[in-house]
Amino acid sequence: MFSKNKKNIDQNNYEQLIFQNFNNVKNSSNFIDFQSFLNQILIVANLSENDECVQKMLQKSQETIANKNEIAFKLFVLSFIKDTRFSETILVPEILKETNSRLITVNFKDSKSVKEDLFITIYNQTLEELIIKNNKWVEFLPNLIINYDNVLDKYTILFNQEVLK
Repeated sequence: MFSKNKKNIDQNNYEQLIFQNFNNVKNSSNFIDFQSFLNQILIVANLSENDECVQKMLQKSQETIANKNEIAFKLFVLSFIKDTRFSETILVPEILKETNSRLITVNFKDSKSVKEDLFITIYNQTLEELIIKNNKWVEFLPNLIINYDNVLDKYTILFNQEVLK
């Protein structure tokens, strides 16, 4: 009984730390929120948020996150794993270098559709510019923040409780 309560306390503390880090980064001057990030992409691509290809990509990403599948970007793969420090049952976001053959993976590297490919290409270029060259924290999808540490050669992903629903 004691060890189960201790584990729940440890998990709650870890969860609070993750969410606190997310909120601290959101309040920092080195943070770019999702709408600002998306607007940069749309300006360069000369697209509107209402364009069918943009709506399709945003909807596809939301469905993929809700289903805890993967999204393959040019630089990394967004996946979901079980982290027992967080929970025994809930899958949490993770950044990987390669896709998992056991999961459905949505391609955000390129597309056969010209407009979608333009959007995806500029999306990846903008993300790379911001996180690798400018060392920004970027909300690259709603409620998911990424950063790249050049010294450690490591991505960090932060998220809030909305991603876990």
